[in-house]
Amino acid sequence: MQRGYYLIKELSKYAEVDLLAFNQPRLLDPLLPHEPNPKAVAIDALNEFVCVRGVVDVPLSEVSHGNMLIALKSLVSRYPYNINWLISPEFKASLISLLEQEHYDVVHFDTIGLAYYLPEVKRLCPDARISLGHHNVESHMLLRRAKLQSNILKKFYFLQEGIRLGRYERAICPKFDLNITCSDLDSDRLRELGDVGRVETIENGVDIDYFVPSESTRDPKKLIFIGTMNWYPNVDAMRFFVSDVWPLLTRELPDLTLDIIGAAPPEEIRNYAREDSRIRVLGFVDDIRPYMSQAGIYVCPIRDGGGTKLKVLDAFSSGIPMVAHPIACEGIAVEDGRDVVLASTPDEFMNGIKLLVDGADMRHSISAAARRLVETRYSFASIGKRLYMEFDALMPEAQSGDQQCVG
Repeated sequence: MQRGYYLIKELSKYAEVDLLAFNQPRLLDPLLPHEPNPKAVAIDALNEFVCVRGVVDVPLSEVSHGNMLIALKSLVSRYPYNINWLISPEFKASLISLLEQEHYDVVHFDTIGLAYYLPEVKRLCPDARISLGHHNVESHMLLRRAKLQSNILKKFYFLQEGIRLGRYERAICPKFDLNITCSDLDSDRLRELGDVGRVETIENGVDIDYFVPSESTRDPKKLIFIGTMNWYPNVDAMRFFVSDVWPLLTRELPDLTLDIIGAAPPEEIRNYAREDSRIRVLGFVDDIRPYMSQAGIYVCPIRDGGGTKLKVLDAFSSGIPMVAHPIACEGIAVEDGRDVVLASTPDEFMNGIKLLVDGADMRHSISAAARRLVETRYSFASIGKRLYMEFDALMPEAQSGDQQCVG
């Protein structure tokens, strides 16, 4: 969501952009809890730099236990879950109506789940160049999740979904003029599936003018983690940290505190604060920067998922020294001990955090190096321009430089 927002904002500086989007009410509502109509607020904000041509609620959001029903359907249907959950007659009708009214030079699909609608674009907009975004290589992420899953039924489900989605990716990706990933690592993973056509990396980024280093003194014994808490890698990360790392850590450093910030924390996560007064589970907050400015160490024990973690770049830009699992830093050009302290096991997390708590010079060195890294390589301004140049390169020379895009 953050990546998409910033990329279309930057893209709008160079091209006219129309947007047709899905909405997940259960995701958006907790992010704007004080607004009477969160969707309208979001649309108004987007219309400041793009033309929002339609917003359709994800079908499963309208049905009780929709996720479960789609998951069961996917076991016996043609498509895997990642495709089925975005099949919507209303969205299809909106897309057809839009393509019948407008001519587009570039049509961008921002996730593999939208590839279901590719035939409509090819039929109604035959001259357009078409691109597909991969926030993760979804089949790889599902297979990794299956490997880590202890529940045998869930392991089977994720395994067969990963295999089926891999087949779908191999078949559909070559039909796009361009496949865009978030990291060179994910580009390599996509190419490993077979002949998937042209693949380019447009890395994730950060607004370096929004996330800036704090001028106040940070408390090195104040830890923080930020992430939407209805996303399983974030829940798993906090489950691992509080269950396996926290007891070891607080035995050595009993006066540590931990803030867990992110919308929609499940009961399991909220219980951590009830059971230990040193832990605060804050849920959604309007502005994370005041909390980040106070924190001395960012912990990021994410062991699952794919793509580049925007939360890592936000923390780097804010100048918070970080202790992170290597998977959390996949796709980011970090060096252990220079930009971040990497840790995989509970003991490694404990030792890494103790190292930063006790070492003011090391905290300063790592935070400064991390800020330099995002300034030179991961600014959304430069990344957005690179995205436009990729789109521009797709066009015949006569049309280049005067694009109209839809996403």
